[in-house]
This record gives sequence, structure tokens and C-alpha cells, in this order.
Amino acid sequence: MKRIHISFAIFLFSLTTAYGQSFSQLRIELENCIRDNNIPGAGVAVVNKDSVLFTCFLGYADIEKNLSITPQTHFALGSITKSFTALGFCKLADEGLIDLDTPIKEILPDLNIQNSWDDTDPVRVVHLLEHTAGICDGFTTLFNWQYDPDILLSDALQLHDQIVIYHRPGSFFLYSNIGYLLAGMVLEKITQMRYEEYLKQEFLIPLGMKTSTFDIKDSYSRSVLAQGYGVGGKEIPYLYIFPRAAGHTHSSVLDMTQYVRFFLNYGKSNGVQILKPETVTRIETPVTSLASRKGLLNGYGLGSEWAFRNQYKWRGHNGAQFGFYSDFWYNHDLDIGYVVFVNQFDFQSARNVRKLRDLVATHLTENTKPVFQPTLSVDKIQLKKYCGTYTIGYNAKNLLGLINYLNGRIEVQLSGDTLLLKQSLEGSEIKILPVSNGLFRKQDLPEPTVAFFTTPEGAKAMVNGRDYLEEWSPWKYWLTVVFLIWSILVMCITVIYALFWVPAYVYKKVSKKNLTIQVVTVRIIPFIAILVLITGLVLIGNQEIYYMGKITFANISFFISTWLFAILSIVGLVAVVFFFKKTTGRISRVHNLITACTLLGMTLFLWYWGVIGLKLWI
Repeated sequence: MKRIHISFAIFLFSLTTAYGQSFSQLRIELENCIRDNNIPGAGVAVVNKDSVLFTCFLGYADIEKNLSITPQTHFALGSITKSFTALGFCKLADEGLIDLDTPIKEILPDLNIQNSWDDTDPVRVVHLLEHTAGICDGFTTLFNWQYDPDILLSDALQLHDQIVIYHRPGSFFLYSNIGYLLAGMVLEKITQMRYEEYLKQEFLIPLGMKTSTFDIKDSYSRSVLAQGYGVGGKEIPYLYIFPRAAGHTHSSVLDMTQYVRFFLNYGKSNGVQILKPETVTRIETPVTSLASRKGLLNGYGLGSEWAFRNQYKWRGHNGAQFGFYSDFWYNHDLDIGYVVFVNQFDFQSARNVRKLRDLVATHLTENTKPVFQPTLSVDKIQLKKYCGTYTIGYNAKNLLGLINYLNGRIEVQLSGDTLLLKQSLEGSEIKILPVSNGLFRKQDLPEPTVAFFTTPEGAKAMVNGRDYLEEWSPWKYWLTVVFLIWSILVMCITVIYALFWVPAYVYKKVSKKNLTIQVVTVRIIPFIAILVLITGLVLIGNQEIYYMGKITFANISFFISTWLFAILSIVGLVAVVFFFKKTTGRISRVHNLITACTLLGMTLFLWYWGVIGLKLWI
């Protein structure tokens, strides 16, 4: 028995020594990563269920003030807030105060929500927490520029349009900040407390997260909060948001180590069982989506994300807020978890700041390999049933829906005795291997991330990672692509052509060689329509995206430009038809008609996707 104790002690000593050597190298690589990628500052920690194994604080909290990142520095955690909000419901469920399957309209009867499936499939609390309610957010519903930062959640919701459910609740994952705003309202109704106070009382205090806060006006937190930056060290103003229950938390790296250990210990912290162990398992297990009911468990649970890094599956959450990027992840099998906070984030710097989290995960798993699920032999006849062209099926008629429609297209093809995923725009090809009926894993991943199934409406569908796709006829997709290419080509030709006829028109005016009113009208209207639309797009493109929601010159100009484009396109077609026989030259008449019809087609297309008259402020 004594020998066993000695052997175990030697094993622990060797493990500690190995970790120490590994962490010394990790620190060097973190420093190199921050320097090479011009990242202002970061805080990193690694824990197991018993202790903090490693901390590292690098760079600047404020470059201009020459303030370094310290253990006390606070970061804005963004969407990590969702994990706390979900914990609130889990606590209530453990205490028997709520059933997560309760329809939210039973709790909030005055809620203005449009759900075509309400009779059979109402939106339930669990749908909000797993992002399966069918709510598709817009950027204008996020940033709060002109109201009290501490605005009541119910008042914030009233500032938005009616909540629309775009697909049957419980169908598939569709990330929604508004869904968590609703969840915060439900939490407040059940507890009769501000959600911030309830979560502080039930989690921050018991976990020993002494300086962490959900209070947007917390004076201490704001005094130690790092300055947020974008690419190139550009300072980003602190951004308030309407759905605070989805994205407002401030914390330090050291405080968050307590949070990670809480999950590693299955709901226990400082010797106190705050949540039941089976509740933590439920948090990590999605149940409401069609894919999860098919058996795909690598999905979004109750405020719990998943990710594969260095082939290992991690649970946790990240938060991407302009100026800040945050991560916490853990793995029960390895008894390891980590925190990475960075005071930089925008679309240009996103790839660089995420290198830090990947670097940590790689270090923690570099000498181990996960167990891969074995593959099955599936009949080719069955495999062919999964083949087809799939497109992201969000059904939301807004800019996000249009982007997803154009970008999210996958061809599933038979490849030998398995399937091949071909993503059109990326040009990538990924072989997937069957592990059970309808479930497939990628060659380099140990568990399935792809599922094929049939929807209640009878449509063929698939989930690839986080994306839900439905089978579409290829001609519909390519018709859209061809139309857009054609429209852009026609508009470019119209603008280029104007470079010749406008000077000619001015010359003839000066030299008193009058052009007929017909010629001028049918040429100038489409030209002005295109210039107006391009101007609106350029102004929006040059504006930082976080100014969506604010009354700015660019937002107002874009709103006006879309309406003017629509009006001028209609007027232009009317003019072409009215002056058709009066315009000289058959080629000129056909060209004018094609241009006018194309612009009207583009107007209808933009109207369908909600772009015409799009108001980008609240």
C-alpha cells in the first residue's frame, strides 16, 4: 500500500513538472502571438477541477495611458453572459420553480410574438436557451446608442418590431440575442427580481467571483475595465446593447477560473453543490433540435457551446463584442479548462485574436489523442438518398438571410463508400464517414458533426456543424446567382456608358445641339438610380458596423437611397415604355428596355430580402 502511495506521488510530481515545462513554453508562444499579431493585451488561465494551474497577463489594458493587463483587469465578456442566464433557469428548475418546457406566453401573456406554429409548437423556455425558437436577429436590434444603458428589458423589447418566428420552434439552432432578451424577461417574471441581482445572488457570490458584475453601471468594474481596440490599435467606444441578458458581463481572468472549475466539478464550488451534477450534464446536452433528436449531441445546450480543437471536444462559451474577445472552455475527460480574454475585436482582427485560444487548446492536448468513433459500412443505395444540393434554410427575409442564402450552399456527393461535402463558394471538399444511421463524422474529428434527417414538412435536411440546410433545386440557387451577376453587369455597363454620353450631352447643350427629352430621360433615370444605390452602399460599407442602431448620416442616407432606387427604377421603366417608339435606333431601344427591366428586377429582389426601406437605427 505504501508503494502505491509513493508511486502515485511520483506520478503527480512528474505530471506537475511536465505541466510546468509546458506552461513555460506556452507563455513564450503567447507572447510571440500577441507581438506578431499586434494584439494590445490578453489574460490567460488554465485550471483543473482542484486548482489554478497557470496564469499569464500580457500587453496593455490601455495603450495611451500605459496601463498593463493585471489580474484585476476586467474585460467585457459579451455572449458568455448567455451561459450565466441559462444557469439561472437551471437553478430554478432544480428547485422546482419552473419547467423549461413551459411556453413563454404562459409566463409573458402580453408578449407580441408571431408564430405560425403556435397551436402545435409554441415557443418554450428551453427553445430560447438552446437557440431553437426560430428567431432571426438583425443588427439594428442590438446596439443601444440613445436610451438609458440600464433600460428595462421589457422596455428594450418594445423598441423593436414584433417578434417573428421564422421556422417551427424546436427545429434547428439559430443564434439569437433577442431570444436571450426574452429569457431575461422570463427570469425576472419568475423570480420577481432584476435578472442581474438574481444571478449575482445565486452564482457570482457562491462561486467567489467577487468583482464580476452584470451591473452595467458598476463603478469599480468600469474603473478597472480594459480599453477595447480594433485592428491596428484603433480605440473602440464602449458599446451598450439592448439584450443585456444575452451579452453584458464584466469579469477578470481570475474570477472566471472559479466559473470554469464550477463546471469541471459538475456544479460544485467551494464545497457547496450549487447545481445538481445531472443538471450540468443536461446543460451540456442539446435536446430540442431535429438533429439532437436524431442523435447528434454536438450542439448548443443550455447556454453551452461546443467546439473541436486539436481534435478534442470542448464545452463552454465565447463572447465577441467589438473591442473585446473572450473564451472559456473545459473538457471533463481531461479534467482541464482554460480562460482567454483579449481587449481587441472587430471583423479584421477576429482571426488573429482567436489564435490565442487555439494555441492554448493545442498545448493542453498536444501529447494525447481522443478516441475516434468507429465507422460503419453503409449501402450505397442508402448513401445516395442523402445526396443533393442543400442551402441554408433560415427563411428570414433580411440581410442576414440573404447572406446565408448566397454563402451557405453545400453539394453532397457519393464518394466511394462514403459521402463528400462540397462547399461551392469556398471550393472546399470534405469527406465524411458514417458512424450510425444518418450521422457522419469528418475524417479528422472523433465524433459526428453532420446529420441527415427529414423535417416534419417532409423536406430533406442536414446539419453541418452549426449550420442547418435544406435540399433545394440547384436551378433556384443558380438562377439567383446568375440574376445578381447579370444585374451587376448591366449596372456597370450603364455607369461606364454614362462616362461617354454625359460629356456628349453637356457638349451638345453648350453648342445648342439639343437632344430629345426622350433620349435624356431614359438614359439619365437609370444612371441616377444606380449612383444613388451605390452611394448608399459605399456610405454603409465605410461605417463601422457597431453604428447600426444609431442615427447617422450613413444610415439615413442608405435608407433614403434604397427608396430612391426603387422609385427611380419604376419611373425609369415607365419612361422607357412611354418613349419606346420615340427613341431612335433599335439597339438603343432594346438596351434601354433591358436596363430598366433589370433595375426593376433588382428592386423586387431587394424588396423581397427586406433591403428596400431598411431602417438601420432605432
